[in-house]
Amino acid sequence: IKSYDSAIFYFEQCRELARSINKLTFQITAISRLNNIYSYQNNTAKRNENMARIIAIADTSKDLRAKSAATDMLQGYYRDINNYEKALEFGLKHLETYKELVRTDTFEDKINVGYVYSNLGNLLNEMGRYQNAKEYLDEARGYIGDRVMKGNEETLYLYYLNTYIGLKNHDSVTGYYNNIYNAMGGRDTLYNVLSTASGLMGDYYLERSSLDTATRYGNEAYRTGKLSPNPDQLIVASKLLGNIYYLRGRYREAINMLTGALDNSFEFDQSTYADLHRILADSYSKTKQWDSAFNHFKIYSSLRDTIAMAEANKNFADAEAKFQNREKADQIANQNLQISYASKQRQWLTAGIALFALIAFLTIIIYQNKRKTANLLDQKNKELGKLNERLAESNNTKAKLFSIISHDLRSPISHVYQYLSLQKNGDNAQQKAIGSKVESATASLLETMEDLLLWSKTQMNEFHMQPSNIWLHETLMPVVDLLTLNAANKQVTINFEIDNAATVYTDGDFLQTIFRNLLQNAIKAAPLNTAIDITLDSTDRRVISIFNQGSSFSSRDFHYTLERSKGSLSANGLGLQLVKDLADKAGIHIQFTPHDPGTTT
Repeated sequence: IKSYDSAIFYFEQCRELARSINKLTFQITAISRLNNIYSYQNNTAKRNENMARIIAIADTSKDLRAKSAATDMLQGYYRDINNYEKALEFGLKHLETYKELVRTDTFEDKINVGYVYSNLGNLLNEMGRYQNAKEYLDEARGYIGDRVMKGNEETLYLYYLNTYIGLKNHDSVTGYYNNIYNAMGGRDTLYNVLSTASGLMGDYYLERSSLDTATRYGNEAYRTGKLSPNPDQLIVASKLLGNIYYLRGRYREAINMLTGALDNSFEFDQSTYADLHRILADSYSKTKQWDSAFNHFKIYSSLRDTIAMAEANKNFADAEAKFQNREKADQIANQNLQISYASKQRQWLTAGIALFALIAFLTIIIYQNKRKTANLLDQKNKELGKLNERLAESNNTKAKLFSIISHDLRSPISHVYQYLSLQKNGDNAQQKAIGSKVESATASLLETMEDLLLWSKTQMNEFHMQPSNIWLHETLMPVVDLLTLNAANKQVTINFEIDNAATVYTDGDFLQTIFRNLLQNAIKAAPLNTAIDITLDSTDRRVISIFNQGSSFSSRDFHYTLERSKGSLSANGLGLQLVKDLADKAGIHIQFTPHDPGTTT
């Protein structure tokens, strides 16, 4: 609504509030808005005051986001006042800062680095350094990639178009325009891009004095400019068509076209505004409307003086920079004379330092070789220590194995031998009783030997499991059949309630051995005339439960038995140790849960 005083009031309030809470990015945003208003009002003092604050933020802030925003704003400010060298300086600082921000902030999209490169390329276009502009645009393309014609990335091709116009590369100019037009013709939100591209082509052909082709592109720029929500492109297109009408001698059409573009052109760009008045002054003079021609020429002259002053300031800055460079060159020449005088002394000093460095280098090499030898020796000693530990463990295992053989196997074999000797001389009743004892002793011997052999294999590194999908009923039922006779001797019933469809992924041999040992222990612990229930959990069909009556046995008792058996040279606890070792290898969890007194699962 163009209520600038109210806007200034609220933006200044925002700026001061942001300063009081030390929110640099909010300060920069408020100052940016104020700067635009002050620029329109030609309030140079206020504008310089704000820009001094932005320069301070850019020079001193450690906040990468604030520093990036400040350098970006300074680039735009110096570009607006035609100080392109300063604009380029802060543009490069903005690029460096933003790259660092992207490296440290994962929320920043790397494609934004491409936008920064693209904007620098456009700035170099405005400076007439088209080859440098192309290099920066090529860098931008590497970041933007296949998104070059999507979203807002289409400005990259506009900048390429401008660059190749400056380089007078006709094929590339035509190619980039066609790329833009073909990619955006169906996107009604990008008429401003199409208008800008057509306007650039119109100016290009107008400079080549191809009025017919320039007219065609001018009409396209005007058509798409009217469809664009941004009036800036329509102003540029109107200026282009007005100039073409003037060159064709169609002065009244030029006047009508240019007069309609005057309303908003000053806010857009003073140079464009000045050109509109110049062409209008020329058109009115051709129709002999001298008063109107004079009025427009007067406005044009005033604007040209302002623009020329800015150009003069820029040229003066360039000249001053060149003078400073020459002065520095003279200083360098004088310094070179002094450097030449001191170079001989430095050569001797360098030779001495080089000799010292050589001695230090050789010393370091000798030290490193000694350290490598010491490290190698230390490594070999550690390897030897590990081998000694493994050897001691192997010796302990063999000692335990032979101790079990001599103690726990000799006793059952001796009993069998004695029972067989007695059986020769006894009557039928005695023979039957002795046969039962022989059978019990033999079963105990077989059980001990099988556990002993399996435990011995588990102590070898080559003992590995071979998992597969197995049927639980088919795997465990043979164990139940094998131990049914043992259970029957104690009048214990085994209720096996695992259905035929249950499967699990594990090593079948491991599972059989674990199940056999646990079921044997359950039979031993079960009182006469009781039952052992073997079930499968209804919710997790990988959980097998063996429920028996008898003395309660908990997981704590289980671990206590294992710890006690480690220091024992007998087979006591060997079956449980075997269960523990196989379960660890197979990833099977074993848990003993006592319930009411005299029951265990």
